[in-house]
Amino acid sequence: MIAYYSCLDTIIAAANDRFKQPALKLYQTIEETLMNAVRGREFAEGLNFFGNHFGSDLDLGALTRQLHSLQDLFSEQQRLSCRSVSAVLSRILDLGSSLANACFQQVLIVIKLYQLLPVTSASAERSFSALRRLKTYLRSTMGQGRLNHCAVVHTHQDIADGLDLCGVAEEFIAARDRRRIVFGHF
Repeated sequence: MIAYYSCLDTIIAAANDRFKQPALKLYQTIEETLMNAVRGREFAEGLNFFGNHFGSDLDLGALTRQLHSLQDLFSEQQRLSCRSVSAVLSRILDLGSSLANACFQQVLIVIKLYQLLPVTSASAERSFSALRRLKTYLRSTMGQGRLNHCAVVHTHQDIADGLDLCGVAEEFIAARDRRRIVFGHF
């Protein structure tokens, strides 16, 4: 039961942290900048953010020119219905790959960077994967208490690696008289 609550706490913390991640601000800025460019709105703030974040990966002058010409790709009806970065990408790629690379190279770089950003932390998923590895078919008779202890040790391996194993063994032996008889003095 302890492992269940531990995993549940991890999931809740990951959900809360998801909205505080620096990548989320970058996602929002890229989407807003591209959508503003398509709709003919101001996007200078997004360009400043790109310059600060991506640095030398982008040519901001060329990107500005390409974003200004991006709205010409869309009709008035398409501009209003365009709601995602993938719609912008598909419209650019409709030009053909060589023309798209020539005319919208910097915009395509921004979209590629957008697609490569990590979205979330996977600590909750890793906890469940660890549980699946710990409680295999061969260990199906393992009790809940032992499973909880194994899950904690597996999750916090950095702490477990720093433990003094001789000290743990001595403490284990000293806990019961029967253990002192079986294992002797350590």
